[in-house]
Formats: sequence, C-alpha cells, structure tokens
Amino acid sequence: MRIGSTLSSGDLLAVQSLNDIFKSLNRVSEQLSTAKQINRGSDNPAGLIMSESLNTQLGSIFQAQQNVAAASGVAHTADSGLSQASGLLRKLKTDILAAANTGGMNSQQIAAKQAEVDQTLNALNRVAGGTQYMGKNLLDGSSSNLTFAMSPDVSQTTSLSLPNVSSSALGGDAGKLSDLASGGSASMSSGNLEQAMKIVDTAQSQINQARTTVGNFEKYTAQSAQDTLSAMQVNISQAYSNVTDTNYASATSNLVRDQIMSLAAVKVAKLTAKSKSLTLLLLQGLSK
Repeated sequence: MRIGSTLSSGDLLAVQSLNDIFKSLNRVSEQLSTAKQINRGSDNPAGLIMSESLNTQLGSIFQAQQNVAAASGVAHTADSGLSQASGLLRKLKTDILAAANTGGMNSQQIAAKQAEVDQTLNALNRVAGGTQYMGKNLLDGSSSNLTFAMSPDVSQTTSLSLPNVSSSALGGDAGKLSDLASGGSASMSSGNLEQAMKIVDTAQSQINQARTTVGNFEKYTAQSAQDTLSAMQVNISQAYSNVTDTNYASATSNLVRDQIMSLAAVKVAKLTAKSKSLTLLLLQGLSK
C-alpha cells in the first residue's frame, strides 16, 4: 500500500468509479422523474434523431386529421344544403301538378300557385348563396373544385366538386329552373307545364347525383383517410414511446443497482481512508 498525502493510481480509479456510479444514478433518477429516457442529446444521439423524426411524422398526421375533419365538415354542410334543395324541387313538382289541373282551378288560383313557385325559387337561390362552411360558399358555383390534403404526404390530395344549385344553373335542354318564374317560358300560366316538369326532373337528377358524389366522398374518401391516419398514429406513437419513454422496470432495476454500488463504493472509500490513516499512525509510532 502506498502511504502519502497524494492520491495513488488506485485512489484515482476509485474516485473515477465513484463518479461514474453517481452519474449513472443521476441519469436514472432523471429518467424516472421525467418519464423520458432521452432528456438531452448525449443520452442517446441516434435515439434523439429517431424520436425527432417520429415526432415530426406525428405532427403531420395530426394536421392531416384536422384536414380530414374539415373535409367531412364541408361534405356534411353541402349535403345539408343539397337536401334542402331537393325538398324545394319536390315542392315545385307538386305546384306544377296542381297548376296543370286547369279544369278545377281558376286564374286566381293559378296565379297563387305561381306566387308559391316564385317563393320556392327564391328559397332555392338562398340555399345556393347561403350554404357556407367557414365563410366559404359551397353551392353557388364557386366550389366546383375543392382540394383537400388528407395525407401526411402533401403531394397526395383529393378533390370534391360541388354544384351550383341556383335557379339559373339547374336544368338542362328543356330549360332552367328560372324559366318557371313569373313571365318565364315555363311559368304556371304559360301553358308549358310539361316543359316545366322536365326542367324540374332534370334539376332533381342533378341534385341527386351531387348528393351521391358528396355522400361517397364523406363515407369512403374522408372516412377511409381518417381510419388510415388513426392506424398510422397508433403505430408511430407506439414507436415514439418505445424510443423516448422510460422503461420503468429497467430504470428501477438500474436505480437499485446504482444505489447499492454507490453505498458500497463509499463504504470502501471510507475503509481505505481509515486503513491508510491507521497505517500512517502505526508507522509514526514505530519511528519514535
């Protein structure tokens, strides 16, 4: 044994070992207190890079889910407006059929039916101009090509086309719904009620087709995207947790180990110091 006031190589190794034990003890304690096994880059450089990549993917998935929710909101709102338009078209058909019963109606009654038709057309135009989502008009012809990003990959987008349901837009070769208004070529007093019915039938077909398109978009495109994103979120969240979260069983075991080793190291250091002190006193006594 080397006796002196300076530290021997063995002493330095013991000090270094003790420092390493305390560093490990502090690191494990931090992991348990924060529930994270990576609290700084030095804990696991490769793991930090992986965790940041996974966290970025989770952020993109969350935004894509928000986009899907917005797309579903647009589709649901549009379908509600189209449903109202469909109901108004059914009302027009009953008014046309009533006006065609000229044998049982006088001119005043037909005029009253025309007034109802005009009101129905105005209501349809209000649906066209008033069906909105977040301030965006959906059924006035300005939303014929809506684009949605429902994937973390910005290059993968989906489009939805919504119709113009105003009275001047709905109809076909026989004419437009606006022709049913007072003074129009297919008004209730024009005598062209067969033409009027063809116009409404065409408009009804256009509305039904639009509702089918919107329904398919919401049910199959948006819902499918939501299901895919949810599955991705679960899998990537699990991977992120595996990389970053503390394994409590392992960390607790390491904590107990480090505590035992630190107590043992301190005790050994104390015994060594006491042994050296006693040896030095003995040598001093023999020299007298």
